[in-house]
Amino acid sequence: MNNKVVTLPRENQPVQPVQSIQHKQPVGSSTKFEPNSFQELILFSDRLARTNFVPKNYRGKPNDILCAIQMGAELGLSPMLSLQNIAVINDRPSIYGDAMLAICKASPLCENIEEYLDGDQSQIETLTAICKVRRRGFKNEITGSFSWKDAEKAGLTKRGVWLSYPKRMLQMRARGFALRDAFPDLLNGLITREEANDYQHEENGCRQKDDSHTCDDNNRLNNDIEDKYERCFQYINTIETTRKLEDFTRHSKFINLCNEISPEQKEKLYELVNQKADSLNQESKDIPKQESPDDFIEEMPDC
Repeated sequence: MNNKVVTLPRENQPVQPVQSIQHKQPVGSSTKFEPNSFQELILFSDRLARTNFVPKNYRGKPNDILCAIQMGAELGLSPMLSLQNIAVINDRPSIYGDAMLAICKASPLCENIEEYLDGDQSQIETLTAICKVRRRGFKNEITGSFSWKDAEKAGLTKRGVWLSYPKRMLQMRARGFALRDAFPDLLNGLITREEANDYQHEENGCRQKDDSHTCDDNNRLNNDIEDKYERCFQYINTIETTRKLEDFTRHSKFINLCNEISPEQKEKLYELVNQKADSLNQESKDIPKQESPDDFIEEMPDC
């Protein structure tokens, strides 16, 4: 199948052609947009910023889109793949672990990549993720590893995403270490988004939330559980009657949240609910019902 280049209509004024980046092995479909000028790139970025097709942190921000596309081009990613796989965390760009793997595998410099978990699969505390990389022309393999004990030392194991997907997170750490050591010229110093999201902000000591992408169970790890947990705390404090508090704890969104958070968080959440129930006036139980169940469901936070 022949490569097909799709370009946007040029504006009336003459434009100067720009040379596309060719030193990286392209990743993505053979049919892709490739701007022929800086003006076309600006126009393309402006149009994308007005859609819901890009991650929400790029919406209404054509300059950010332009920078993401340029950075992706230097990595060998097509424009749309750049927007889906580059995330800015703590004011620094990072790349999703799956995209990092794709970039390295697509390069002729890569001879082989092997990933596996060493240890008892039923005992998470015994596991160590291993990633072995062989670069073409080099005799020795480069190995990256990250164990559950390493994660405990780094204080990662009690965070929401590590509790939900521990094996996946171990895999991402080992992969990032091995690929960065084996292919620094392909990755230009970028770390995985999964690793970057665990680091503390250098200035204020707290993690900066990354909500630029929507996560699913397989490829996009859920990183907003702690935020939902805190919003539930805030919402409980606004409840004024015992009836509404009881409805809150029976609601499916609340039950689903309790299944996602850590046992420590769940215990703290129920402790707050009990404290709230004790603080309510006993007479509030006799307040006539003024709202329908449907009204209450509409008031529930997205937790």
